[in-house]
Amino acid sequence: MQFLPNLKHHHEHCLSPGMLADFCRDTGSLLRRGHSLGECFAAMAGGASSPTDERLYLELRKGVQQGTLSDAMKKTGVFPDYMCSMIARGEAAGRTEETLGTLATYFERERTASERLEGRAAYPAVMAALATAILIVTSGFVLPVFADQFSALGLSFSPFARWAMTAGRWLSGLAGVLLTGAVFAGILLWLSLQNSGWNVLQNTQIARRIAAGRFVAALAMFCRCGVDDQTAIEQAAAICDHPDIQPAVARMQKKLAAGRTLPSALASSGLVSGSALGRLRTEGRAEFLLDEAAARMSADLSARMDRLLVRLEPVIVLALSVSAGVILLSVMLPLLGGLAAMA
Repeated sequence: MQFLPNLKHHHEHCLSPGMLADFCRDTGSLLRRGHSLGECFAAMAGGASSPTDERLYLELRKGVQQGTLSDAMKKTGVFPDYMCSMIARGEAAGRTEETLGTLATYFERERTASERLEGRAAYPAVMAALATAILIVTSGFVLPVFADQFSALGLSFSPFARWAMTAGRWLSGLAGVLLTGAVFAGILLWLSLQNSGWNVLQNTQIARRIAAGRFVAALAMFCRCGVDDQTAIEQAAAICDHPDIQPAVARMQKKLAAGRTLPSALASSGLVSGSALGRLRTEGRAEFLLDEAAARMSADLSARMDRLLVRLEPVIVLALSVSAGVILLSVMLPLLGGLAAMA
């Protein structure tokens, strides 16, 4: 019986990985305590943090009273297709609790990776914004004061200082801010429509490693849920949707056809390196090897992002220092020259 649909189509309003992890963990916990699905969702509706969550749980409660959990989840339209398929497979095998636990682990890993990425990206973004604000204030508000003093002394700014002051005045005005925002929004919209902006990001080493880590984590999830190797590879690739994954999938399928195990085929795919690759080459159950490989890849990605952040921070500080220094010199050198002439 085929439970897994084509995962190329995803619902546009799916819950976030964090919410999915909480849902699977809470539902599984209540089931292990001996509650029925209807009782689980009634309890979860009673403890819901928002009216939207309460309506969702009540809708699920009504759905499980009329049919299966997987069917009730599909009707809500907020759960990914592959998640509903995994639940259906678990229900058919009498392993709903175990399937929910496996999904909770997977979505928790997705949430952690997403929060880690957002947290690390926020710090340099804030620093860059702060540096830009300092330069705008310096050139838009401080330089005009010096310009008035220079005029009183019969001196003038250097061409660079005049340009910086003009740019600062323009950027410090509301019209400049709105126009700049409109330009950036237009660029982002154009890149989104052309899909070139995402393609550029996908070609970075960090993006490739993130996609590879997600692929291995999804592969471990499908393997734990009892999906056959070929189908697990295809569906994990559909979840990740990265151009580097498809060639690796083709290599893995060839290795599987030649009689290799799933961990061995993954080790030969080119997606895994370092300690995770070494773990795949050892003996053991496939799901445990894949889980450990995904965990090691996540740790390796965190270390790489930390190193990138350590390198990026001084670059931003250096750019700010150089820009401020150039502006200062463009003001001080003409002033010193004028004072020397007056002396």
